[in-house]
Amino acid sequence: MNEYLGLVFDITGIGADRLALEYCSAAEGAKYAEFTREYTEKIKKVGPNPIFKKK
Repeated sequence: MNEYLGLVFDITGIGADRLALEYCSAAEGAKYAEFTREYTEKIKKVGPNPIFKKK
């Protein structure tokens, strides 16, 4: 599914690099927190969503 969604993100101009899917159970708070930190840093490096560029 991740590959299909990545393709959709690329086709729509959002970019597959903005997609991340991670399974975390309710008992894995530390895993969720780490994933969220890493993903936030990744998105900051990627930059603003190209679909919402200022005109």
